[in-house]
Amino acid sequence: MKRFIFFISLVTISSLSAQTVLTFDNNGLRQGDTINTQEIEYVQPGSAGESQVWDFSNVKLTGKVNTTVMPADATGRTGGTADYNLVMKEDDRNYYMSLDENAYVEKGFTTGNTSIIYSDPIIRLKFPFAFGQTFTDKYLGDAIYSSNTIIPITGDYTVTADATGTLILPGMIIRNVLRLKVEKNAFQVNPCSITESTITRYFWYAPGARYPVMGTSYTEHKTTSKEPQVIKTSFINPQDAGLQLVTGDNVYPNRVADYSVVTYPNPFQEKLEYVYLLHKPVKVTVELLDLSGKELSVIESRAMQAEGLHFGQVDSFRENLSMGVYYLRFTFGNETYVSKVVKM
Repeated sequence: MKRFIFFISLVTISSLSAQTVLTFDNNGLRQGDTINTQEIEYVQPGSAGESQVWDFSNVKLTGKVNTTVMPADATGRTGGTADYNLVMKEDDRNYYMSLDENAYVEKGFTTGNTSIIYSDPIIRLKFPFAFGQTFTDKYLGDAIYSSNTIIPITGDYTVTADATGTLILPGMIIRNVLRLKVEKNAFQVNPCSITESTITRYFWYAPGARYPVMGTSYTEHKTTSKEPQVIKTSFINPQDAGLQLVTGDNVYPNRVADYSVVTYPNPFQEKLEYVYLLHKPVKVTVELLDLSGKELSVIESRAMQAEGLHFGQVDSFRENLSMGVYYLRFTFGNETYVSKVVKM
Protein backbone atom coordinates (compact mmCIF):
# COMPACT_ATOMS: atom_id res chain seq x y z
CA MET A 1 0.00 0.00 0.00
CA LYS A 2 1.27 3.43 -0.87
CA ARG A 3 1.87 5.83 2.01
CA PHE A 4 0.24 9.27 1.54
CA ILE A 5 1.52 12.37 3.28
CA PHE A 6 -0.74 15.43 3.25
CA PHE A 7 0.88 18.84 3.63
CA ILE A 8 -0.61 22.32 3.33
CA SER A 9 2.22 24.63 2.38
CA LEU A 10 2.76 27.48 4.87
CA VAL A 11 5.82 28.73 3.08
CA THR A 12 6.68 31.93 1.24
CA ILE A 13 9.45 31.62 -1.33
CA SER A 14 11.51 34.39 -2.86
CA SER A 15 11.49 33.94 -6.64
CA LEU A 16 13.04 37.09 -8.03
CA SER A 17 14.83 36.46 -11.30
CA ALA A 18 18.07 38.27 -10.47
CA GLN A 19 20.64 37.66 -7.80
CA THR A 20 20.65 39.83 -4.71
CA VAL A 21 22.77 42.98 -4.75
CA LEU A 22 23.32 44.62 -1.38
CA THR A 23 22.56 48.35 -1.40
CA PHE A 24 22.44 51.12 1.19
CA ASP A 25 18.68 51.63 0.74
CA ASN A 26 17.83 47.93 1.05
CA ASN A 27 20.54 46.57 3.35
CA GLY A 28 22.02 49.44 5.33
CA LEU A 29 21.80 49.29 9.12
CA ARG A 30 18.81 51.33 10.27
CA GLN A 31 18.24 53.30 13.45
CA GLY A 32 15.28 52.05 15.45
CA ASP A 33 15.48 48.45 14.20
CA THR A 34 15.48 45.40 16.48
CA ILE A 35 16.69 42.07 15.08
CA ASN A 36 15.81 38.81 16.82
CA THR A 37 17.76 35.81 15.55
CA GLN A 38 17.25 32.20 16.54
CA GLU A 39 20.39 30.34 17.51
CA ILE A 40 20.92 26.92 15.91
CA GLU A 41 23.52 24.24 16.43
CA TYR A 42 26.64 25.12 14.44
CA VAL A 43 26.63 24.07 10.79
CA GLN A 44 29.40 24.05 8.20
CA PRO A 45 28.89 26.88 5.68
CA GLY A 46 29.11 24.74 2.54
CA SER A 47 30.61 25.52 -0.85
CA ALA A 48 31.31 28.80 -2.64
CA GLY A 49 30.50 29.72 -6.24
CA GLU A 50 27.40 30.31 -8.32
CA SER A 51 24.19 28.26 -8.25
CA GLN A 52 24.89 26.59 -4.92
CA VAL A 53 22.26 24.67 -2.96
CA TRP A 54 22.69 24.92 0.81
CA ASP A 55 20.46 22.34 2.47
CA PHE A 56 19.97 23.32 6.10
CA SER A 57 16.50 21.78 6.31
CA ASN A 58 17.48 19.72 9.36
CA VAL A 59 19.03 22.48 11.50
CA LYS A 60 18.32 22.24 15.21
CA LEU A 61 17.21 25.23 17.24
CA THR A 62 18.95 25.64 20.59
CA GLY A 63 16.07 27.67 22.01
CA LYS A 64 18.21 30.76 22.49
CA VAL A 65 17.14 34.04 20.90
CA ASN A 66 19.76 36.75 20.32
CA THR A 67 18.64 40.36 20.07
CA THR A 68 20.39 43.22 18.30
CA VAL A 69 19.06 46.72 18.94
CA MET A 70 19.91 49.91 17.05
CA PRO A 71 18.43 52.79 19.08
CA ALA A 72 16.88 55.70 17.23
CA ASP A 73 18.79 58.98 17.01
CA ALA A 74 22.07 57.54 18.34
CA THR A 75 24.89 59.88 17.33
CA GLY A 76 28.04 61.16 19.01
CA ARG A 77 31.77 60.76 19.26
CA THR A 78 33.86 57.89 20.60
CA GLY A 79 36.59 58.35 23.19
CA GLY A 80 39.00 58.70 20.29
CA THR A 81 36.88 61.60 18.96
CA ALA A 82 35.69 59.53 16.00
CA ASP A 83 32.18 60.49 14.83
CA TYR A 84 29.42 57.85 14.72
CA ASN A 85 25.78 58.01 13.72
CA LEU A 86 24.54 54.56 14.76
CA VAL A 87 24.98 52.31 17.80
CA MET A 88 24.48 48.56 17.45
CA LYS A 89 23.88 46.75 20.75
CA GLU A 90 24.59 43.01 20.74
CA ASP A 91 24.50 41.25 24.13
CA ASP A 92 27.04 43.11 26.29
CA ARG A 93 28.72 44.84 23.35
CA ASN A 94 28.02 48.28 21.91
CA TYR A 95 29.39 48.92 18.43
CA TYR A 96 29.76 52.54 17.29
CA MET A 97 29.22 52.83 13.56
CA SER A 98 29.43 55.47 10.86
CA LEU A 99 26.93 54.78 8.10
CA ASP A 100 26.33 56.46 4.73
CA GLU A 101 25.28 55.48 1.20
CA ASN A 102 28.77 54.17 0.38
CA ALA A 103 29.64 51.99 3.39
CA TYR A 104 29.28 51.34 7.06
CA VAL A 105 32.35 51.66 9.22
CA GLU A 106 33.06 50.44 12.76
CA LYS A 107 34.69 53.24 14.77
CA GLY A 108 34.97 51.28 18.03
CA PHE A 109 33.14 49.16 20.57
CA THR A 110 32.76 48.64 24.31
CA THR A 111 32.22 45.45 26.28
CA GLY A 112 32.31 45.18 30.05
CA ASN A 113 35.31 47.16 31.31
CA THR A 114 37.02 47.21 27.91
CA SER A 115 36.83 49.77 25.12
CA ILE A 116 38.40 49.56 21.69
CA ILE A 117 38.80 52.78 19.74
CA TYR A 118 40.08 52.65 16.16
CA SER A 119 42.43 55.34 14.92
CA ASP A 120 42.09 53.63 11.53
CA PRO A 121 38.55 52.14 11.66
CA ILE A 122 37.15 49.01 10.03
CA ILE A 123 35.11 49.21 6.84
CA ARG A 124 32.50 46.54 7.48
CA LEU A 125 30.65 46.68 4.14
CA LYS A 126 30.63 48.73 0.97
CA PHE A 127 27.58 49.58 -1.16
CA PRO A 128 26.56 48.37 -3.66
CA PHE A 129 27.99 44.87 -3.22
CA ALA A 130 27.36 41.91 -5.52
CA PHE A 131 28.64 38.41 -6.27
CA GLY A 132 32.37 38.30 -7.07
CA GLN A 133 33.23 41.56 -5.33
CA THR A 134 35.81 41.64 -2.52
CA PHE A 135 37.84 44.12 -0.50
CA THR A 136 40.36 44.06 2.36
CA ASP A 137 40.69 46.85 4.91
CA LYS A 138 43.58 47.26 7.37
CA TYR A 139 42.67 48.65 10.78
CA LEU A 140 44.52 50.03 13.79
CA GLY A 141 43.39 50.96 17.29
CA ASP A 142 43.81 50.77 21.04
CA ALA A 143 42.25 48.43 23.60
CA ILE A 144 41.62 50.35 26.82
CA TYR A 145 41.05 48.31 29.97
CA SER A 146 39.56 49.35 33.33
CA SER A 147 43.06 49.44 34.81
CA ASN A 148 43.76 52.22 32.29
CA THR A 149 46.11 49.85 30.46
CA ILE A 150 46.26 50.74 26.76
CA ILE A 151 47.34 48.01 24.31
CA PRO A 152 47.65 48.60 20.54
CA ILE A 153 45.73 46.26 18.24
CA THR A 154 46.02 45.84 14.50
CA GLY A 155 44.62 43.55 11.85
CA ASP A 156 42.76 43.20 8.59
CA TYR A 157 39.15 42.70 7.57
CA THR A 158 38.17 41.02 4.28
CA VAL A 159 34.68 40.79 2.81
CA THR A 160 33.89 38.63 -0.23
CA ALA A 161 30.55 37.97 -1.91
CA ASP A 162 31.64 34.40 -2.53
CA ALA A 163 28.45 32.55 -3.49
CA THR A 164 24.92 32.67 -4.84
CA GLY A 165 22.25 30.03 -4.82
CA THR A 166 19.29 28.48 -3.05
CA LEU A 167 19.00 28.30 0.73
CA ILE A 168 16.85 25.57 2.26
CA LEU A 169 15.64 26.01 5.83
CA PRO A 170 12.99 24.00 7.70
CA GLY A 171 9.80 24.34 5.69
CA MET A 172 11.11 26.90 3.20
CA ILE A 173 13.26 27.25 0.11
CA ILE A 174 14.71 30.69 -0.68
CA ARG A 175 16.10 31.34 -4.14
CA ASN A 176 18.57 33.96 -5.43
CA VAL A 177 20.44 34.19 -2.13
CA LEU A 178 23.78 36.05 -1.91
CA ARG A 179 26.37 34.85 0.60
CA LEU A 180 29.09 37.01 2.15
CA LYS A 181 32.29 35.60 3.62
CA VAL A 182 33.86 37.85 6.26
CA GLU A 183 37.37 37.22 7.60
CA LYS A 184 38.80 39.25 10.48
CA ASN A 185 42.36 38.83 11.74
CA ALA A 186 43.55 40.65 14.87
CA PHE A 187 46.98 40.91 16.51
CA GLN A 188 47.47 42.23 20.03
CA VAL A 189 50.74 42.48 22.02
CA ASN A 190 49.97 42.36 25.75
CA PRO A 191 52.54 43.06 28.50
CA CYS A 192 53.09 39.34 29.12
CA SER A 193 51.63 37.63 26.06
CA ILE A 194 50.65 37.89 22.41
CA THR A 195 47.10 37.20 21.24
CA GLU A 196 46.11 36.36 17.66
CA SER A 197 42.46 36.06 16.74
CA THR A 198 40.90 34.75 13.53
CA ILE A 199 37.17 35.09 12.90
CA THR A 200 35.46 33.66 9.81
CA ARG A 201 31.79 34.46 9.32
CA TYR A 202 29.28 33.71 6.57
CA PHE A 203 26.05 35.64 6.02
CA TRP A 204 23.21 34.69 3.66
CA TYR A 205 21.10 37.55 2.27
CA ALA A 206 17.72 36.87 0.66
CA PRO A 207 15.95 39.15 -1.84
CA GLY A 208 13.76 41.57 0.08
CA ALA A 209 15.56 41.00 3.40
CA ARG A 210 17.44 43.92 4.95
CA TYR A 211 19.50 41.74 7.27
CA PRO A 212 20.98 38.24 6.84
CA VAL A 213 18.50 35.37 7.07
CA MET A 214 21.25 33.02 8.23
CA GLY A 215 24.80 33.25 9.55
CA THR A 216 27.65 31.17 10.92
CA SER A 217 30.75 32.19 12.87
CA TYR A 218 34.00 30.35 13.65
CA THR A 219 36.40 32.13 16.03
CA GLU A 220 39.83 31.01 17.18
CA HIS A 221 41.87 32.87 19.82
CA LYS A 222 45.53 31.96 20.30
CA THR A 223 47.35 33.40 23.30
CA THR A 224 50.95 32.67 24.26
CA SER A 225 51.25 29.73 26.71
CA LYS A 226 47.51 28.96 26.57
CA GLU A 227 45.41 26.41 24.73
CA PRO A 228 43.63 27.88 21.68
CA GLN A 229 40.03 28.88 22.33
CA VAL A 230 37.47 28.04 19.63
CA ILE A 231 33.93 29.46 19.51
CA LYS A 232 31.40 28.25 16.92
CA THR A 233 27.92 29.70 16.48
CA SER A 234 25.12 29.77 13.89
CA PHE A 235 21.76 31.55 13.62
CA ILE A 236 18.73 31.89 11.39
CA ASN A 237 16.53 34.93 10.88
CA PRO A 238 13.82 33.98 8.34
CA GLN A 239 11.34 36.53 9.71
CA ASP A 240 13.43 39.38 8.29
CA ALA A 241 12.51 38.24 4.79
CA GLY A 242 8.84 37.95 5.73
CA LEU A 243 9.18 34.16 5.74
CA GLN A 244 7.52 31.87 8.22
CA LEU A 245 9.78 29.22 9.72
CA VAL A 246 7.76 26.00 9.75
CA THR A 247 8.71 23.43 12.36
CA GLY A 248 7.07 20.63 14.30
CA ASP A 249 5.81 17.12 13.60
CA ASN A 250 2.61 18.46 12.02
CA VAL A 251 4.59 19.90 9.12
CA TYR A 252 6.51 16.86 7.93
CA PRO A 253 4.77 13.80 9.41
CA ASN A 254 6.83 10.67 8.63
CA ARG A 255 9.15 12.78 6.53
CA VAL A 256 11.46 10.81 4.24
CA ALA A 257 15.08 12.01 4.36
CA ASP A 258 15.66 11.61 0.63
CA TYR A 259 13.34 14.40 -0.53
CA SER A 260 11.44 17.54 0.48
CA VAL A 261 8.76 19.45 -1.41
CA VAL A 262 7.44 23.02 -1.39
CA THR A 263 4.55 24.46 -3.47
CA TYR A 264 3.91 28.18 -3.92
CA PRO A 265 2.04 30.46 -4.01
CA ASN A 266 -0.76 28.68 -2.24
CA PRO A 267 -3.51 29.69 -2.88
CA PHE A 268 -2.61 30.45 -6.54
CA GLN A 269 -4.34 32.07 -9.48
CA GLU A 270 -2.59 31.48 -12.82
CA LYS A 271 0.45 29.32 -12.09
CA LEU A 272 1.46 27.08 -9.21
CA GLU A 273 5.21 26.59 -8.79
CA TYR A 274 6.75 23.59 -7.09
CA VAL A 275 10.24 22.76 -5.94
CA TYR A 276 11.63 19.47 -4.68
CA LEU A 277 15.04 18.46 -3.43
CA LEU A 278 16.43 14.97 -4.06
CA HIS A 279 19.31 13.61 -2.01
CA LYS A 280 19.83 10.70 -4.41
CA PRO A 281 18.83 9.85 -8.03
CA VAL A 282 15.29 8.50 -8.23
CA LYS A 283 12.37 8.10 -10.64
CA VAL A 284 9.84 10.92 -10.19
CA THR A 285 6.16 11.18 -11.10
CA VAL A 286 4.09 14.34 -10.52
CA GLU A 287 0.30 14.11 -10.92
CA LEU A 288 -2.53 16.62 -10.57
CA LEU A 289 -5.65 15.30 -8.82
CA ASP A 290 -9.06 16.80 -8.15
CA LEU A 291 -10.69 16.96 -4.70
CA SER A 292 -12.08 13.42 -5.05
CA GLY A 293 -8.63 12.01 -5.87
CA LYS A 294 -9.31 11.57 -9.59
CA GLU A 295 -6.24 12.06 -11.78
CA LEU A 296 -6.56 15.10 -14.04
CA SER A 297 -3.11 15.05 -15.67
CA VAL A 298 0.40 13.65 -15.38
CA ILE A 299 2.95 16.47 -15.29
CA GLU A 300 6.03 14.27 -14.96
CA SER A 301 6.00 10.53 -15.60
CA ARG A 302 8.55 8.15 -14.01
CA ALA A 303 11.51 10.17 -15.25
CA MET A 304 14.84 9.32 -13.61
CA GLN A 305 16.11 12.53 -12.05
CA ALA A 306 19.50 13.39 -10.58
CA GLU A 307 20.30 14.40 -7.03
CA GLY A 308 19.68 18.11 -6.44
CA LEU A 309 17.01 20.77 -6.72
CA HIS A 310 14.24 20.53 -9.34
CA PHE A 311 11.56 23.04 -10.37
CA GLY A 312 8.21 22.78 -12.14
CA GLN A 313 4.81 24.43 -12.48
CA VAL A 314 1.12 23.84 -13.03
CA ASP A 315 -0.54 26.21 -15.51
CA SER A 316 -4.21 26.66 -14.55
CA PHE A 317 -5.17 27.76 -18.09
CA ARG A 318 -3.51 24.78 -19.76
CA GLU A 319 -5.08 22.41 -17.23
CA ASN A 320 -8.45 24.22 -17.47
CA LEU A 321 -8.72 24.53 -13.70
CA SER A 322 -11.68 26.23 -12.05
CA MET A 323 -11.66 27.62 -8.51
CA GLY A 324 -11.38 24.93 -5.89
CA VAL A 325 -9.15 22.47 -4.05
CA TYR A 326 -6.69 20.17 -5.83
CA TYR A 327 -3.81 17.86 -4.93
CA LEU A 328 -0.34 17.46 -6.36
CA ARG A 329 0.92 13.92 -5.87
CA PHE A 330 4.68 13.43 -6.00
CA THR A 331 6.03 9.89 -6.25
CA PHE A 332 9.73 9.46 -5.53
CA GLY A 333 10.61 5.82 -6.18
CA ASN A 334 8.33 3.95 -3.77
CA GLU A 335 7.48 6.96 -1.60
CA THR A 336 4.50 9.26 -2.15
CA TYR A 337 3.95 12.84 -1.06
CA VAL A 338 0.70 14.78 -1.54
CA SER A 339 0.38 18.57 -1.36
CA LYS A 340 -3.05 20.20 -1.02
CA VAL A 341 -3.36 23.37 -3.14
CA VAL A 342 -6.11 25.91 -3.69
CA LYS A 343 -6.97 27.58 -7.03
CA MET A 344 -8.47 31.05 -6.54
